[in-house]
Amino acid sequence: MIHTIFGLAFAQQPMLPPKMHRMSISPFPSRVAATVSGGFTTCYMTHLIVQDQSFNVMIDTGSSDTTLPLVGINDYTGITVNVTPQASTLNRGYGDGSSWSGFLTSLNVSLNANISALAPVALMTSQSTSPAYLSDANTNGLMGLGYAALSSQQTYPYTVMDAWVQDNLIPNRISFTACPYSLASQSVIDFGANTPYSKCGSTTPVATTISPVKTYHTIDVRAIKIGGVSQTLPNTFQTSDGSFIGMSTKAWSILDTCSSGIFLPPTLATALRNAVKNSGGLPTSFSSTMKTSFVGGSIAVAVPESSFQWSKIPTLSFTLPSSTGGTFDLVLGPRQYIQPDEDGFYYFLVYDGSAALALLGVPLFSNYFVQVDRSSGSIGFGPGCGCDTSPDGYPKILFNVSSTTSTSATSTATSTSTSTAKTTVTTVTTTFTTKSSTLASTSSTLATTRTSTLTSTRSLTLTTTSTTRLSTVSTTRTLSSSLTIQPTASRSPNSANALHGFQWQIALTFFAALALY
Repeated sequence: MIHTIFGLAFAQQPMLPPKMHRMSISPFPSRVAATVSGGFTTCYMTHLIVQDQSFNVMIDTGSSDTTLPLVGINDYTGITVNVTPQASTLNRGYGDGSSWSGFLTSLNVSLNANISALAPVALMTSQSTSPAYLSDANTNGLMGLGYAALSSQQTYPYTVMDAWVQDNLIPNRISFTACPYSLASQSVIDFGANTPYSKCGSTTPVATTISPVKTYHTIDVRAIKIGGVSQTLPNTFQTSDGSFIGMSTKAWSILDTCSSGIFLPPTLATALRNAVKNSGGLPTSFSSTMKTSFVGGSIAVAVPESSFQWSKIPTLSFTLPSSTGGTFDLVLGPRQYIQPDEDGFYYFLVYDGSAALALLGVPLFSNYFVQVDRSSGSIGFGPGCGCDTSPDGYPKILFNVSSTTSTSATSTATSTSTSTAKTTVTTVTTTFTTKSSTLASTSSTLATTRTSTLTSTRSLTLTTTSTTRLSTVSTTRTLSSSLTIQPTASRSPNSANALHGFQWQIALTFFAALALY
């Protein structure tokens, strides 16, 4: 969920104060992992304790503020924070038409009995009504896990995570073991990455890359492949052309826990849709019109998992630079970007995005183990949820190596490569065995369908009017190309758990200002 990518300027990331602890001197609590619920229809969710109440909040690496509702906020029936109201100095608006106003304060924010600190919190005093930002009592706010440059707080600690780190409660790391809906009970977020990790023979991330800039959780996507074949990237992709982005630095791609799908440059999204449509792997009961509607994201379908011929549907890969040299590919199988929700409705989760970048959301997080080191900016990937039950070995991590490259990049690495050959260093078997939908139509020619109204991100479109570091910077990077985000497959709009922020179709112009280290 990129709260700050549209229409918002922010400053170069300020220098953080010196570290105030040494891990060898101040041991951290033994366990700080928290359970996670949700998925691509709601964002991943966890609980924060404020004023002795447990708030169910969206987990968002695409923003940095933690936002909670103040007592008396309109059109909301859930739990609230009870403090004396202040004048509203923050105003936020989003791509679905929702917005809120509020102010910044400091509150004790706890993860559990061991993890609690005084931290900056944005309290919402009012919200739009059609639609509302918080549309039901089960969603009580948002926890931003981005970097300081995206925060409304102007002094350290900038975020809740920073406050926990400052008080020596956790290391400055986060690990995600998020899962698809069929394995939702196994989803965990580990604040501090302090809990022992072991998945399918791996005890550490298999491959690591470095964020080019620490604002969003950025990545440098070197290539995008469909069925293993590199696609032609737009000349505006991650460009350094100052006339396009407004200044001389690049528009990097982004990892985002609260985007429902994967957003590609429109030409590549179209190429994938056509490849899937013509692969012969979609259910034979689909008419040509239904195939077009399904890959176009306008319908979701309830069919048995076995009705897909998964081996015929192409893979989708992203090539990233490795922190140890060379590059590696994150290879998603079709089961990663075609997923069922809680009710067994399948969704095509790749959409048209900006020609300037790729946005990798829930389909990636639901199948890989992802570990972020917020001090160094490194992002590690490893075998994730369901790797022990994958029917086809996807997703994978492939290292692109030459004959002179070390064959022991990780403890589990093996290599039989010849010059410039692609060698499977480790197979990340993180797909899952999906249950056959009980909602499939009894008709032999037509699957049960659902009109889709879900889209990926609740994207910020209003520039803040507060006197924060973000709103007072004049140097922005403007991505001047307009982008139409198409409606994507979703839960029914009437579902109690459906997040209204995913129900929109809107043309946006990207505005991004990415702060350097």
